[in-house]
Amino acid sequence: MTPVALFVRVSTKEQDYARQVADLTAHTERQGYEIVHIIHETGSATKRSNVDRPELDKLLDLCRRKLIRKVLVTEFSRLGRRRSETPALMEAITQAGVSIYAHNLGLETLLANGKRNPVASIVIAVMIEPGGFLWSMQGKGNKICHIFLLASPLHTLDESTCCEPH
Repeated sequence: MTPVALFVRVSTKEQDYARQVADLTAHTERQGYEIVHIIHETGSATKRSNVDRPELDKLLDLCRRKLIRKVLVTEFSRLGRRRSETPALMEAITQAGVSIYAHNLGLETLLANGKRNPVASIVIAVMIEPGGFLWSMQGKGNKICHIFLLASPLHTLDESTCCEPH
C-alpha cells in the first residue's frame, strides 16, 4: 500500500474538516492507499507565514523522512494562498519525492514513474502567476467561484461555473 498523508485546512474555528477528510479518505480507499497521518490546520493561509504554521513542519518532516509517498489535499490552496511562499512549499514536497494530489482537479504533481507531471506543472504555474489566476474569488451573491480557465475559446465563465462556499 502507498503511504499517504491527508492535509486539511479550514480558515476559522467555526468551520469543520469533516468534508475534506471524508472526500480524501474515500479517494484513498478507492486507490488502495494507506493513510499514515492526517494533519489538521485551522487558520488563514493568507494571513500567516509558513514559518508560523507548525502543521507544515510536520508535513515536511514526513516528506523528508520518506514516511509518505503522497500528500492529499482537496485543492492546492489548502497548502497555502501566499504566492510568495506556497510554490516553494510545493517544490520542497515534490523535491522530497512526494507527490501532491489535488482532489478537485484529480491531478498529481508527480507521475507514477516519479517524474514531474507536466500538466500539473502548467496548472500550478498558471495558479501562481500574478494577475493570471486567483485561488478563488467572490462571485455573485455569496457563491465562491473557483476559476480554472484553459486557453480555449470554448471555455467561458458564467454563474454556472460557481459553486457553494466550502
